[in-house]
Amino acid sequence: MFFKRNLWAAYYLIVVISLLALGLLTYSKHDSLHKEQSLSNASIAQLLSAAFKSTLSQNELLLDILGNSLLENQRYKNIEQTQKLLKQMLKGKPTLLGFGLFSPDGDFITTSDNFDTSVNFPNLMEQEESRNSFLRTLTSNKMELGRTYYFPPSKSWVIPLRKALRDGNGKVVAVITTGIKIENGSFLGNNNFSKNRQFALINDINQYRIYTAGKDSLDYSRLYSAPLKNEVLNDFNQILKDSYSTSLKEIRDNNKSVTINYRYPSELLQEVSDSVAVYDPQHQVWTILLESSTTLNKKLSNSVLQYFLMILVTNLIIFWLFKIIADSEKNTRKRLMFQANHDSLTGLLNRNFLEKEYEQSSNLMSSTLLFIDLDNFKAINDNFGHQIGDKLLQIVAERLSNFVENKERLIRFGGDEFLLFVDETHDEKEKAANIIAALSKHYLIEGKEFILGASIGISVPIGSQQSLATRLSQADLAMYAAKNRKNVFEYFSDELYQKSLRRMAVEQQLRTALPNNEIFFVYQPQMLANGSVHGVEALARWMNPTLGFVPPDEFIQVAEDIGMMPELGKMILQNTLLEVEKLQQKLSFEFQLGINISVKQLLDPEFLSDFKNNLAHCQINPKRLTLEVTETVFIEEIEVLLPLLEELKSTGVSISLDDFGTGYSSLSLLRNLPLSELKIDKSFVNHINEDEKDQGLAASIINIAKKIDANPLAEGVETEEQFNLLKQLGCEIFQGYYFSKPLTLQDLETFLQNRKAQ
Repeated sequence: MFFKRNLWAAYYLIVVISLLALGLLTYSKHDSLHKEQSLSNASIAQLLSAAFKSTLSQNELLLDILGNSLLENQRYKNIEQTQKLLKQMLKGKPTLLGFGLFSPDGDFITTSDNFDTSVNFPNLMEQEESRNSFLRTLTSNKMELGRTYYFPPSKSWVIPLRKALRDGNGKVVAVITTGIKIENGSFLGNNNFSKNRQFALINDINQYRIYTAGKDSLDYSRLYSAPLKNEVLNDFNQILKDSYSTSLKEIRDNNKSVTINYRYPSELLQEVSDSVAVYDPQHQVWTILLESSTTLNKKLSNSVLQYFLMILVTNLIIFWLFKIIADSEKNTRKRLMFQANHDSLTGLLNRNFLEKEYEQSSNLMSSTLLFIDLDNFKAINDNFGHQIGDKLLQIVAERLSNFVENKERLIRFGGDEFLLFVDETHDEKEKAANIIAALSKHYLIEGKEFILGASIGISVPIGSQQSLATRLSQADLAMYAAKNRKNVFEYFSDELYQKSLRRMAVEQQLRTALPNNEIFFVYQPQMLANGSVHGVEALARWMNPTLGFVPPDEFIQVAEDIGMMPELGKMILQNTLLEVEKLQQKLSFEFQLGINISVKQLLDPEFLSDFKNNLAHCQINPKRLTLEVTETVFIEEIEVLLPLLEELKSTGVSISLDDFGTGYSSLSLLRNLPLSELKIDKSFVNHINEDEKDQGLAASIINIAKKIDANPLAEGVETEEQFNLLKQLGCEIFQGYYFSKPLTLQDLETFLQNRKAQ
């Protein structure tokens, strides 16, 4: 049955498996060839390194023998005897360039007779190519390897080898030098390097090439006139770090021979190459062998072509068999096509259809989009089961279908969300209102009566090129705005969009506000009726480099929604306690500190232990600390919070009910709460001198506070008249711009000092 309904999917699966098999075979073959080539190159590189090391060791032994002979009876002072000895030694070693003797100052003394005497011998101390290695020779007891350069007296490019002659007191009396001709590389044996392979010896002391062979290796002036580029050395160091967890310095310090395989773009081969590097610590020489990827690729291509032809023939046969079956299954495919474009539960068009057809349909693009979301459906689905929920959705689909006219499209978008594309000739307002009315009627299912509602977001097309994602985003944004009121419709607008952008920006920046230390605090004084300071309320403020100043009523709500409030509240509690503790100690003056606590903080399982820990690590008297919470906290989570509040009260801190009168607290609830303070909301204070109702409400709140043994505190006091009237009504504590605006910690210190001095 699976193969009948998914015929071509099965075929494509076979093709994919074939391609995967081809890929695996290719990878396996590549891996095998690469390992084989790497092993071969490593062996060759090690042999070449050993050959060069042997050459250097033999020549150093030769120079030792020659040096001892010259030192014997101070023969080096006799030019004629020295020349004769050098000539004899050269006969025994014809592969060498010749021998020369130089003074410690670099001046030529004498040489074997195989050089062009018409050419002046350079001073090795003054010549740039030889100066550094000559200086090393003067301070070394071993043979020193010089920089490869063109030596005019021999009319050839040579690898210089030098060793200092020292008398019985260790003083350098002369420097004996010889050289290896590089033209044919015979000193390394018979090695034929193809155009796809390159070989190089690198002096680790100065990073100059000693010898190269292979492609483009005859351009001596370019190869030997400059050291390796820093970027090549840096890249090689990075390869060592990434693949071998070491560095050039560590390799030198360890003084051990190493062999390294790596891939790197070859400067001479001008392509990525498989490379081998062998280090000889005795002579500080790197042996580098680079093999062009072309060699490996050619071998791999031949194997892959065979694999591909086999798989191709097999797949062609399978395709022919599947084609025969497919021709007899057209009706089945039609049925599958219908299922792919329609919702199985309601029979309506589905999201798959919309995503395929939207950009091909000018009618859809020019239609007004109604995004319909059911209100209260989740509660019914959760409480009565999916069977009832599915039947509800089917009835909803039937009712919505009655509003579809002409070429309009109704789509079940997912869950309890539906989309209706309304033709531009129809009034979407009227249709939206009628849909809400129809969906709000009772539903009778299995003897049970249910009531739903609907919130609708409307997106009117702007032009004819808006993408589906844009239209859905607009309608979804409008729907969520309608969801705040429920059972209404709302149009998408620039204002909604700007609000959404603003909220997104605030949310994005808020996530980094704490680590970037963008949250700071101000403190608004709270005064007693006699003019003395009662305390301060700590207020969080946010200054963001991108958004500027963000009001607390904006970012606190976002912090609540994205789950940052426990973390933010913890930081506010810790920092304000620390700041006020230092200020009280500095002024030797205790005052009340009020800190706002959100419901999210209180519901955090770690809040109580964190609070007690903070309290234990500061010198603030708990009786001088007030935790301010809003009415909605008690209404929403009263059963959970009452024990917590009692526990907080037992620590000595005070509990204040903030913005009292704006919520829905009952008097019986107030009687049970462990409150020490009631804050009269600013909305009752603003017009208290002109509005008798506000005056009466404020007086009632003050009386309630005193009945439950709580101190009444009036917020937002801005005028002397408001202060005097509230004082007459019995209010005891006041806060507002009449006394002071919120102050920075430094300004608060000045304010308190002035009050203290009065």
